[in-house]
Amino acid sequence: MRPSASPLLDQICHGGSAVALNLTRLASVPAESRLFRCASLNSTVIFKYPNFDHEVADTQTQLGAATAGQAGGSAAPEKAKAGGARPIETAIFVPHDPTDLPAGGYGIYLRQRDFEELLKRHIGLDLNSSDPSYEQDVAVLRAIDRIPSLDPFLLKGVLSFCAHRIDKSYFSISPEEESAVREVIAEKLRPIVAKALALDSMDMVRERTEEFLDSLWNPDMPEAAIFLRALGIPSENARSVIDGWKGIAFYKVIFDDTKAGVLSLVRWLDSDAANPREGRSDRGRAERIGMFRTQVREKLKAVSQQMFEVFKRYERSHQQLLAEGKAGSFRMFLENVDRYYWVLGYCSMSLRHCTSVFNRHTTNGVRTHLSYAELEEMLARINTTLSSQSDGKCL
Repeated sequence: MRPSASPLLDQICHGGSAVALNLTRLASVPAESRLFRCASLNSTVIFKYPNFDHEVADTQTQLGAATAGQAGGSAAPEKAKAGGARPIETAIFVPHDPTDLPAGGYGIYLRQRDFEELLKRHIGLDLNSSDPSYEQDVAVLRAIDRIPSLDPFLLKGVLSFCAHRIDKSYFSISPEEESAVREVIAEKLRPIVAKALALDSMDMVRERTEEFLDSLWNPDMPEAAIFLRALGIPSENARSVIDGWKGIAFYKVIFDDTKAGVLSLVRWLDSDAANPREGRSDRGRAERIGMFRTQVREKLKAVSQQMFEVFKRYERSHQQLLAEGKAGSFRMFLENVDRYYWVLGYCSMSLRHCTSVFNRHTTNGVRTHLSYAELEEMLARINTTLSSQSDGKCL
């Protein structure tokens, strides 16, 4: 019988598109249209994981039948050697069998101290090579490392420099999802456009707003940079601000879709259904489970509150711009949008994984009693994925 997967391997296998980009599923894509030119990279899974500090170091060393860092050894990733700590890190999972991810493999963690040597040894990718065939693969990895999750919407944006040659199946965003993101931004832009251009006609407001939105999606159009300069944001910062602004809107859409599942999980933890099937047959164990439930519930609320706080700051700064005509607060929000973007990326990824764990352990949230062992396993998985940012200090 195969042993239970580690929480990190569980995320790789079941965390969804935000967490893991499973390149092994795209084996039928023609070689010239694959994400990487290096064939061995196209048989891996790129994944994001919260920077759990010591918590993840305790759990990530075991990736199924193998260990992290290298096969047969124990190598939790060290702190990033450049760029400072991040709430989310990027890694490459090299499975023993690409058709059976739960069988395990080993991880190569980008930004850990020896990741260049590990990439060369296990995948054959030399980050220091001047060979043009390697350069684009390195650029793709570095671009992916800059985004907080692997949602197709964000992946498509950050890989725009090579998207023309990559098969569209890598960016499986629906037109409906993209429209929803545009609408989140448009809602804030319409009153700004109407006031700035003294427009009374709603048709004209919508038309000019759409022109601006088009420029957000097309870096060659100047309107977005001109608007940001008017707010006092330098042209050289425009691209990162635009990417972050789109990210904020994207995660607002995702959060609106996720919060019902999070609320269901919190309610379940508060209900009698979360008591062990065996009842209080083991009083000490029952008390520990009760405290664990409380701990997980509070972390869920704290991580959700992180997202609420970002959206509240967004709304407040926008209202001040409209009410007082002063751009300072809105400009300050946009100047910090990259930091907010990463916070939302972690929180969104984490909450989605928590609801996924809950649904799989309770048959899509059916209010059923679990055994002590099942309940402890579920709570441990949820607790691990919440541990990094649940202290409320990231803002």
